[in-house]
Amino acid sequence: MGFEEKLTALIEQSLQEADADSCFLVEHEWKEKPGKLVVFLDGMNGINLAQCQKVSRKLGYLLDESKLLDVNYALEVSSPGLDRPLKLHQQYVKNVGRPIKVQLVDGRQIKGSLDLVTDDYIEVTPEKKGKKKLPKEHIPFADIDKTFVQVRFK
Repeated sequence: MGFEEKLTALIEQSLQEADADSCFLVEHEWKEKPGKLVVFLDGMNGINLAQCQKVSRKLGYLLDESKLLDVNYALEVSSPGLDRPLKLHQQYVKNVGRPIKVQLVDGRQIKGSLDLVTDDYIEVTPEKKGKKKLPKEHIPFADIDKTFVQVRFK
């Protein structure tokens, strides 16, 4: 098992041991210089600071015990935030009903409401252009470059 697989396994173990089963790993980033591990977690009902702290403490202990990282490092555990694109199917499901911006691999952008998520595609009701209502878009995951959840202020 390589470094990435061992690291992912330790993160998954920390989620279980910290009783954060409702949370899931979105991604992690190891930056050798300056020695920083950033772990992004999410949950179907979101994730709070207390959950991040529990996982951080447990993961720090497991990392020290395993000696996987043989350098001084900083550990940061947080939610992905709105500035990071959706990565996992679970994140799409969690955000049904919310406004999103989809960047397609062909360069087009679609903004609208995420209405449906299947194993193969998402369905988006595009924002209205003036008074004209646009038809729903069925977007295969293979055609998606990035998707961001949007915040609307009314």
